[in-house]
Amino acid sequence: MPTGIGAGIAGRVFGNKCGGTNPPVTPSWDCGAAGCTDPGTGLGQYSSLAACQTACQPKVCEDLYSCRFTQGVANTWLNNNTTPLSVGLNGEGSFTIAFWVKFDTTSTGSEQGVFSWGGGNDPKMQLYLLANGSGLQFNMTNINAGGTTWNDGTGIINPPANTWIHYAYVADRDKDETDVTGEWFENGISKGTKTAPFPRNVNDMNFPVGDNYYFGRRGSSISTQSLQGNLDDFTIWDKVLTSAEILELMDVSLKNTDCMDDLTFYSKITHWWEMGDNHVPPGPSTFPTIVDSIGSIDLTMVNMSGTNIVLD
Repeated sequence: MPTGIGAGIAGRVFGNKCGGTNPPVTPSWDCGAAGCTDPGTGLGQYSSLAACQTACQPKVCEDLYSCRFTQGVANTWLNNNTTPLSVGLNGEGSFTIAFWVKFDTTSTGSEQGVFSWGGGNDPKMQLYLLANGSGLQFNMTNINAGGTTWNDGTGIINPPANTWIHYAYVADRDKDETDVTGEWFENGISKGTKTAPFPRNVNDMNFPVGDNYYFGRRGSSISTQSLQGNLDDFTIWDKVLTSAEILELMDVSLKNTDCMDDLTFYSKITHWWEMGDNHVPPGPSTFPTIVDSIGSIDLTMVNMSGTNIVLD
């Protein structure tokens, strides 16, 4: 066997195979409660400290902006009539509609439309504040059931002026094939239920292309019946949200550390209009489009400008 340099190399190789000094472990990092740490195994999730620190930043989901609507010389609203909309699974199941609203005044002398979808020979669904501010009125018309109209009754909700309020309207269509049980929630608190006939038919809450989806306006009434105030975080869900889930949903909007996709029932959301936050950068540059962050029904701002996206 050769001696000298060759022997020394052979000895080192043999020693490494039989318990000698191991080569250094490549640094790596994991993101945990204490931030970025090197586990010392070379098997960390990130190969560089900078990559770990970027990924390990606390999640921030800011909800800073809302969309402002006005009455006056040119009433304002949001609109889409080029994309079909389904409310409830397959347009016939249970659903929840939830949103934040702040009315400038509750007695304008005319009804204030929060939203109005469909109409004519198609299904219709609308929500508006009564002219004297005595209550929010929700109704829907099922064309497939001979024009049956369902409403929640009036006077259930009496919203205050100049105050942000969270409302959720829950329509349970799964208990009974012929009735709908509707329930209002104001700031997460139930304001009562109503069960009334509304025959369940396939596609009875499917709104086709050509139907107008108005936000801040009630149907074709553009000279009056427009919202005077602000809307924010308008969502539609393919399920009956419980009171606990509605409170959880409210909490997401009130914090910037919890995000919509943190919700345990997030998979059931079908539409979400953030009213100015889902844009880079957020705020007035959103104009002229309010993006649907979940679905595909983006809304056009009518008689508005970037100044209608406000920090409020």
